[in-house]
Amino acid sequence: MLIIRFILFFAAFFIMLYPIWGLIEPTSYLNELIETFPFAKGASDAQVQKALIILLLPNAIISVALVLIAKFISTPSIYNFAYTAAILLMLFPIIQSVADIFIGSVLSQHLEGSSMAIELSSQKLFYFIFGLAIWAISKSQSDYKKQIMHDH
Repeated sequence: MLIIRFILFFAAFFIMLYPIWGLIEPTSYLNELIETFPFAKGASDAQVQKALIILLLPNAIISVALVLIAKFISTPSIYNFAYTAAILLMLFPIIQSVADIFIGSVLSQHLEGSSMAIELSSQKLFYFIFGLAIWAISKSQSDYKKQIMHDH
């Protein structure tokens, strides 16, 4: 389990560090943003940096959720770690969608007549389902523990 916790902590760290690279080197990160926001081509360094500041929020949500999952693995009797991680993962698609709106707005400031659409993808919904699964697992463990304690 130590390796799994290490991987979760490392992933959380990397997810938070990744946009910081773009704050330092916005020109090199622009290609990354163009993959998600094709209209960002031609965005200025300042626009990229603003977009990455916004991106820090959804990345922080995922990072905190991963840390809480790792904490739950190390202390499975503390269900609040799992419940909080589950809530964060279930909220992530909403937070990411709102962030995408603001990022798209920032990255399209150099364009005239641009429009945006909110995308609800299976990739975003996966986080909700994963959070729901963590909630269900921790709830079933908690209920089982209560049942055992009640029976004895």
